[in-house]
Amino acid sequence: MERRSAVILVAGLLAFLAFAAWFDITGRSGQSNEPAPGADAPAATPDAAPSPLVDEQTIGANRNERQGPAWSPADLEGADGKPLTLGNVIPGAFQPVRAGMDVQEAVDLGYLERDPQREQACEGTFWKWKGQWSQGLDVIVGTDRQIVSLGMARAGLETPEGISVGNTYAAVDNTYGDRLEGPVRMDYGQAGVFLRDGDNWVGFGFDNEPGRLVDTSRVAFIEVSRGNRPGLIRDGC
Repeated sequence: MERRSAVILVAGLLAFLAFAAWFDITGRSGQSNEPAPGADAPAATPDAAPSPLVDEQTIGANRNERQGPAWSPADLEGADGKPLTLGNVIPGAFQPVRAGMDVQEAVDLGYLERDPQREQACEGTFWKWKGQWSQGLDVIVGTDRQIVSLGMARAGLETPEGISVGNTYAAVDNTYGDRLEGPVRMDYGQAGVFLRDGDNWVGFGFDNEPGRLVDTSRVAFIEVSRGNRPGLIRDGC
């Protein structure tokens, strides 16, 4: 009888130890806390901010409320004769041309070319967009031949959310909300608001002064840059 009791006691002890080991591995929920096989990093926590999604309804509304002359320049043509296209306006770039890029790279891709007409009037070396894109887009290149900024005065391109030249301040504010910096008083007194992604910027310039900026004020100029905030101005030279 004593031997049978000892056997039962040992069996019970072994069962308890097995349960304790299982509990330590799985935790209270019964699911393993160990990383899944092949997982090198933990999954995102619930507090992590979700990636912003482009709302198709917002894009449509922004396009519909835009005002100004329609402008649909012909596609650019690469060195191989094949058509090139331009993408969205994002902080630091008119995709795929970006601030910080060597100007020769943009030339080789077929987007930019020398501007001899401006070089006759101004001292230095100047560049411009090829084809009809030069009617609404400009480029500033530094002495190190890197693109400093890209500007847009006509609604040929737009942000992924459908904002372009001719949209109202209300549309810009409603679209970007707390992501916007400004309004800021620029050098010529005009108002500017900005989006920033690290060192990359996109600025929206208005003709109104910051104190007179209202919902119906419209974007007159867009500029992207890297490193320094866009100045939102263009001089003759």
